[in-house]
Amino acid sequence: MVHALLRVLGEEHYVAELEIGRLHTTLRRLMPSPRPDEDLVDFTSFLVVRHPFQRILSAYRDRLLDKAPLSKFRSFKIRYGREIIERYRLKEKPVEYSEVPTFGEFVEYLLDTPPWEYNEHWQPYYLICTPCHHHYNIIMHLESLHDDTQYLVDLTGLPQLAPKQVHGTREDLLPKPADSQRKRDPLPKDAPIKAGEKLGHDGAQQSTGHKPANLEAAFFREITLQQLRRLYQIYEIDFFMFGYDISPYDTYVNN
Repeated sequence: MVHALLRVLGEEHYVAELEIGRLHTTLRRLMPSPRPDEDLVDFTSFLVVRHPFQRILSAYRDRLLDKAPLSKFRSFKIRYGREIIERYRLKEKPVEYSEVPTFGEFVEYLLDTPPWEYNEHWQPYYLICTPCHHHYNIIMHLESLHDDTQYLVDLTGLPQLAPKQVHGTREDLLPKPADSQRKRDPLPKDAPIKAGEKLGHDGAQQSTGHKPANLEAAFFREITLQQLRRLYQIYEIDFFMFGYDISPYDTYVNN
């Protein structure tokens, strides 16, 4: 959606010039937040949301797990990753996790940290976007982004808002889930863990030539049902406002 808004502004050249983090900063400069006294009656405002647990996993994988030497999110590893490892690593992990926290460790950090102190990439929507205080004309869901975006285009008359692609995490730069080799109850037979599978930005499984796999389950089985329920309580308002449910994640966790 950042790219789409830059197209609307006629500033799409920034996409090729800047990394994603700086793109967001640039867009905020070009489209600053409205002033308290500004009349927004002639504006169309919209919010794009996704399942809270998908959002947590995506933020973790993109900003903490990415192993690229020149990762654009290296600052996240320095600011959050090292502290999480120091605080929550109780036993040795596979070598590929020597410098990055596991998803289970990241969840422990979330459970021990007040949500108002979270980084904006995993802070609940109700704290960062204040949907209870601001009237959005449209609430768009990443799971139905194509149809929702078409409605936005029809409403605004701006075809530039149609996304060209949905962002996905680069699988070739990520290690497997830390506990994927542990003996557990197997995943459903129609969803085995296979190397080479991709999990799209909307949480959907995208095949790269192998049988479909459920990578969400592979990561969430690093935590317990009790931890999942505590995590749900933190994001409960988001779940309620946007019509999401704890299922099927309660079937993925380690009981």
